[in-house]
Amino acid sequence: MLIDTHIHLSYSSATQMNHNLQAARQVGALAWVAVSNNAQNARQIVEAAEGTDGLYCGVGVHPRQLDT
Repeated sequence: MLIDTHIHLSYSSATQMNHNLQAARQVGALAWVAVSNNAQNARQIVEAAEGTDGLYCGVGVHPRQLDT
């Protein structure tokens, strides 16, 4: 089983995210940890993880992004 432990899904649309995860499933990846780098995309990642099997979130804010 493959688990990708650091992906940035907040840079893609929901359609593109689903396409990318499906392509990853086809080559054996079964789980992913999507990480955030600011408060805005942290919310997006949590919502995506709540509705996607195998998608987990790592919520954090990069020090250079503290004001976003």
